[in-house]
Amino acid sequence: MGNKEGTLLDPDVLKDRIPRSTLMELEDDWHKVVGGRKNQADFDQFQKLLPDKLNERDLEALFALYDHNKNGKIAWAEYLCTVTLLMDGSFEEKVGLVFHAFDQNGDNSVSRDELRDAIRKFSKPGEQVQHFVDRVMGACDKDGNGSIDQNEFMRFVREDPEEYARVAGRLNITLS
Repeated sequence: MGNKEGTLLDPDVLKDRIPRSTLMELEDDWHKVVGGRKNQADFDQFQKLLPDKLNERDLEALFALYDHNKNGKIAWAEYLCTVTLLMDGSFEEKVGLVFHAFDQNGDNSVSRDELRDAIRKFSKPGEQVQHFVDRVMGACDKDGNGSIDQNEFMRFVREDPEEYARVAGRLNITLS
């Protein structure tokens, strides 16, 4: 992630934001399923860390949210930081998580193709996907450069939370 978002992957900064008992419970679960902090969870292990039975598409969406470096595995730091931000993150941090899941190549912007892929993966637009992508790009891409940066995405979320909920789909986390 960029310098501005460095705390998204800094468990030493975030670990004090959740109760110690919760931290210990998360770590115990991680050790039981994955084996240790240095080990990484694959998709099958990841689903064992979740408390509820979720359908495959929801699991894939959550996996994308947790997999910050997009290597197909979840590291302890990614797991801890994402759980912490979901529990105690600011509005901006939570929107940053969703934005990062949409930003497939990690260049801190979401291209039209990345938005289309994200909508296909996470959303049910209720209309033709390309039409939905065009409409969302028009609403987000205020500088007209063909991609959405995090500030543009943040503005979109604030200005039209209902449309954001449709875009985020399975990743529509509570932002307050």
